[in-house]
Amino acid sequence: VFFEEGLFGKFYVALGFFIFFTTVSTLTEHLFVLEKKSDYVIYYNIIFSLIRVLSLIGSFLIFKSIFAMMWALVIIRGLMSIFLFIYLRKNYSISPYFKHWNKSYLVSQVRYTLPLGMASIVNQIGKKIDRFILSVFFSSGDFAIYSIANYKVPIVNLLFPSVSNVIIPQIAKNREEGNIEEVKRLWHKMIVVLGNITIPTVIYFFLIARPLITFLFTDQYVDAVNVYRIFLLSMLILILRGTTIILSYGYTKFILYIQVFYMIFSIITGYFLIKSFGLYGGAFTFLLLSSLREIALIYKSKQILNLSFSGWMPWRKLGSVTFYSLIPAPAVIAILFLSFPDWSSLILTFTIYAGVLLYIYHKVKIIDIFTLLKKLKYRLEFG
Repeated sequence: VFFEEGLFGKFYVALGFFIFFTTVSTLTEHLFVLEKKSDYVIYYNIIFSLIRVLSLIGSFLIFKSIFAMMWALVIIRGLMSIFLFIYLRKNYSISPYFKHWNKSYLVSQVRYTLPLGMASIVNQIGKKIDRFILSVFFSSGDFAIYSIANYKVPIVNLLFPSVSNVIIPQIAKNREEGNIEEVKRLWHKMIVVLGNITIPTVIYFFLIARPLITFLFTDQYVDAVNVYRIFLLSMLILILRGTTIILSYGYTKFILYIQVFYMIFSIITGYFLIKSFGLYGGAFTFLLLSSLREIALIYKSKQILNLSFSGWMPWRKLGSVTFYSLIPAPAVIAILFLSFPDWSSLILTFTIYAGVLLYIYHKVKIIDIFTLLKKLKYRLEFG
């Protein structure tokens, strides 16, 4: 039916526009980074994510069609591309006429961003293919459970691209100056900063997964708890940000190749694991292939920087953060065994876990609580 009714041709056109607009709009984040407007990157990601979700929900509720949802994504990316052009026109006096553009500069930018745009699209296909396979073999109820489990921690997910996008220009600058030690230091600093936030977050949410799921979605979705925990573990490997060094050195084609392999193996592995193990098979597929992809990226980074195994990662600091994050865990587990209502368990566990962890971070000089309080007070008083 898909081919006989000509739907493939319609999707083909929409996909073509989507690829084009995605490639163009990808430049916006990189532009904000180059301008050292890190706040803009965060706002841009949050606003885009909200608009995308609302547009997808709205288009489906109004038109009851996946085809409409596809064109909603195209329109969003098109508007983002228009925003980019207006921004460039206003701030850099970019001519609207193609003949006035610097052709050599344009070609170099296309060579850099085209693989990134294609990689982004391929990555999305690879990340969503498990849901398509699940919809074939399992009921809508199982699909809902799987979708809930796949939420992870959305706010922390937004930190990954935002932080790495701020670091990339600094790494690129030091690369041009031949300062490899500073490149390594910046990369490791970024990993440690992300680790300081992500590792305790994953441990805490892993522990309180059951009351969190049942509080937000009722006991009907309690089967999502362990699947949710598997998805959470995938966040740990992402703190290594294997694309950072590769992007800084301009090896964008390598990222595209990795994403293509990721998509292909997601289809093959996902089909067999989901068919055999159901929801757990889908979650393990995501965890396994996400980990392998990130390992391939950071191994390429190791080769680029010519690092030894001991100098490859900030092993000691990551180990220390993991140890600190586990210290308040027994108290959280004890509270969960006391059969409090879900809402009170969440409040109590968060208060104790966050309080103990902040105290430890302050003592080992990861953060300075008094400095943070002064900054917060200043922002409240002066905006």
